[in-house]
Amino acid sequence: MRIKKLSKSILAMVMAAALFAESGVAYAAEEMPLFEEGEFIIEDVSEEFVEGFEDSGDTEVEPFDEIEAPSEDISEAPADEYSEEFLEEEILEENIEESDELSFDTDDVSSNDAEILDLTDVSNTGAASTGTVKKIAIFSNIEKTSTEATNYNAKYKKDGSLKNAAFSLGSEYTSMKLTAVATDKNAQQVKIDPYWKSSNEDVVFVSGKGLSATIKAVGKGKATITCSPESGSKTKTTVTIVVKQAVTGLSVTGPDEVHVGKSGKYKAQITPEDASNKKVTWSISEKTEIEGVSINANTGKLTVKNTVRGNQTITIRATAKDAGGKWSEKKVKLTKDIDIIPSSSTTIATHSIGDLKDSIELNAVVKDGGKVSWSFKNNGVAKIDTKSNKVTIKAKKSGKITATATTTDGSKKKASIVVNVITPPSSLSLTVPSTRLSDYVAKGCRLTFTPSFGDKYGKVNSTDIVWDYEVVGYLQKTKKTLSAEKQKKIKDNKYFFTLKNGTVTIADPAEYDAKVKELYDEYNCNKYAILVKASTTDGSNLSAQQLVQVVPKNTYMKVEQKEWTVPRGGTNIGSVPILSEHGCMGMYFTYSKPGIARIGVAEGSSAGLIYGLKAGTTKATIHAMDGTGLTTTITIHVYNW
Repeated sequence: MRIKKLSKSILAMVMAAALFAESGVAYAAEEMPLFEEGEFIIEDVSEEFVEGFEDSGDTEVEPFDEIEAPSEDISEAPADEYSEEFLEEEILEENIEESDELSFDTDDVSSNDAEILDLTDVSNTGAASTGTVKKIAIFSNIEKTSTEATNYNAKYKKDGSLKNAAFSLGSEYTSMKLTAVATDKNAQQVKIDPYWKSSNEDVVFVSGKGLSATIKAVGKGKATITCSPESGSKTKTTVTIVVKQAVTGLSVTGPDEVHVGKSGKYKAQITPEDASNKKVTWSISEKTEIEGVSINANTGKLTVKNTVRGNQTITIRATAKDAGGKWSEKKVKLTKDIDIIPSSSTTIATHSIGDLKDSIELNAVVKDGGKVSWSFKNNGVAKIDTKSNKVTIKAKKSGKITATATTTDGSKKKASIVVNVITPPSSLSLTVPSTRLSDYVAKGCRLTFTPSFGDKYGKVNSTDIVWDYEVVGYLQKTKKTLSAEKQKKIKDNKYFFTLKNGTVTIADPAEYDAKVKELYDEYNCNKYAILVKASTTDGSNLSAQQLVQVVPKNTYMKVEQKEWTVPRGGTNIGSVPILSEHGCMGMYFTYSKPGIARIGVAEGSSAGLIYGLKAGTTKATIHAMDGTGLTTTITIHVYNW
């Protein structure tokens, strides 16, 4: 323990104890100007210096620069020489330099002396104590959930400390930094100067000192890293490290070409020969993936179905399964004796729209460059123009046409292709039931959209739709643009609304309002709307969208006057107030006897006018159009003038 701050009287006391410990001379230590406040070194006391001292209470000591302390433990001195009456409360502010340290063992300081020493506080402040070590744990610089932890095959204990790991020579995963943390029986950290040791330094070498150490793989094998408070201590902990040899080189062997309808076998050549794990994973490069072509991930067998077009090239890859992850690729050409190559998609349309074209050109390719003849099935759906090995097919009406090319050299090798002819929609729009508003829906309610396809070109073949939506935020009436990240957060967590097969579902009022409040500081919006989007899938690239605002949910709808009388050809005096908590965004009316009267409501109004059409009595039902399903009824009497 280092003493950082001492009073003058302490220095005098220490000197006196050092000088007279052997002689047994007793004297009362007074505050003497032995030192200036500042740095000092205690060294052995020379014999010349002690000569002339007499057993006297008024003995004076000549000033000196340096003295040496006796080798004996000063704690042996009589207790009265260290009594509190000689201690000052004033503490020197200057810190003793590293070269001028005065060190004591903590056991050599009495309880009274300890009160004036600047000891490190080891309470719950995070500082380490100097108590007895109960447990040691080794922590790694590799995050438990990181990719690195997977590549190191690192295993961790419940407290997050490292249990074991694997290094791979020839890769980047050959070293790791470790940190020791010691605690006492109360789980408080204890300050230690730990001892690190490797059970096999030909496998794993340990370097560094203190709480941190670096371990590095130097050879294949297994080693146990031990950390203890000091050499020979029974309190210790260990980490097991296995060192493997990674794959440093890899190449792919096998055929350069594979015939359509056949298969090919590929192997991986591994270096070095003593690689610990020689297994690889086979795959086809994502950029060259072709439907009908696959490779077994474990065996390297490449399979090409008969339906695959020839004269295409794929790239296969072998990736080492060890931590190094070395890989190698090989290009493979898919061949066919005869093949038909389309110039574009094999689907054409009666009218060009979007990505859809109204014609396609086919080209028959023979492996040895030979010629072909063409034949067609169901050619009434298209106009066909043949020229040598090429043919142009122009759509006339929806259907399918099969084109077959046959070699003319007598081998009679054939290839066929099917061309789909469709009638595309001329337009796309979104509709809702006549009893609903398309642009408003109440919280906790639903609204279903139906795609409507224009039939200008005839009956539409494909009515498939892809649905999506965009979140629109508002601050009062001001529209706020939400970032892609914020859009994703709302959609992924299904905040406010969901969209499935054209049906919009709004969150319940309490949930909706709570989420608006939760996101307000981040999004700066006090309400949200949904922009519903629909797109065709047939290649016509048509789309439609509708913005839907969310309104408060009413729990009732009523009228105070239930019966009304109006003249034929006239209206009631005053409007019919239709009451609800938040007002009605839209209403429609049904009648028990249509044709007697009708109710008209101006846009944005919650009051109606009754028009008498002919004499009679009818019951009118008023319906909310916001999805709540609320209704109320009135009775209308129409009389003749």
